[in-house]
Amino acid sequence: MSEYRTDALTGDTVIIAANRASRPLEYASESPSVFADLCGICPFCVGNEDLTPPIIASYQGMEQATDTSDWQLRIVPNLYPAVEPLRNGTPAKMKPDVLFRSTASDGYHEVVIESPRHVVSVSQLGAEEFHRTFIAYRDRLQFHAENGAKYVQVFKNVGAQAGASIQHTHSQIIALPLVPTRIRRTADQFLKHSQEDNVANLDDSTKHDDCLMCSLVHAELEAGTRVVSQSENFVAYCPFASRFPFQVLISPKCHAAHFQSTSSTLLGEVAGLLRNVVIRLEELLNFPSYNYMIHTAPFDCCDDRYYHWHIEVFPRLNHLAGFEFGTDYYINPVAPEDAAAQLKK
Repeated sequence: MSEYRTDALTGDTVIIAANRASRPLEYASESPSVFADLCGICPFCVGNEDLTPPIIASYQGMEQATDTSDWQLRIVPNLYPAVEPLRNGTPAKMKPDVLFRSTASDGYHEVVIESPRHVVSVSQLGAEEFHRTFIAYRDRLQFHAENGAKYVQVFKNVGAQAGASIQHTHSQIIALPLVPTRIRRTADQFLKHSQEDNVANLDDSTKHDDCLMCSLVHAELEAGTRVVSQSENFVAYCPFASRFPFQVLISPKCHAAHFQSTSSTLLGEVAGLLRNVVIRLEELLNFPSYNYMIHTAPFDCCDDRYYHWHIEVFPRLNHLAGFEFGTDYYINPVAPEDAAAQLKK
């Protein structure tokens, strides 16, 4: 029997309809799209640096390097950016029109090329390579936070179904002069939870200070039915109101608002856990396309005591259709409890 579930982090409603799938693995990929062969010259491979815009930052080991010729990770502007910085440097102004409001798309769009080797997925990166990637994420978040951005989204698309146009493993960073509606709504949920009436409604087993995510993490660890894996300081679990089959959320066990404040040691730990989750997804679901994104506290619109950064990762197994677009209610044919049980194996 299906049921409605509410996502505590966003307030969104999803429909868990496990009866629509005869078995969880029905939604596995039919072919390993992630590891398809690449034809032609790859602009992200070492030796092809002239095929991308000039390097913004280059890394050797775990440190940013001044010598960009011998790179282990490099960051470049996106050749086809979704947003661009205004050329004259003055802030964009909203056109004074009630019905047709618009403004110039100020912002920065960057590509993190995670390895000089032509590999495709996180699972093919070494532990040190992926650790370095997370250090680069942190450094770019710090840079944009100090240079006027209101929010920065770090995300990764792997495979054609997830929106990747180049197979060589890479991530993207978009720095915005405003906070996206969904992020602001989540920040509002964190703040709402902190109000006395909401915290008072939790029993002692699920209450954890005033932070919504801290309460969720504590409850998920207590229940155990949706936990996929964990390390000393982080936990990976299938959210109670998962929007997608085999969606996984990774969160620090202790309260932390900003990803960019995470120590290098903890970045290595969380990178290892995310890589472990991706390997589980690929082995279980025959190398599906997937996305992950890092959600961190907006830089100027919420109280750090309440927001809690986290990572969301999900394979692209089913397609959104008319009902989802018409109602913004997602139908998930795999119960998160079943998904977690499969991934644990």
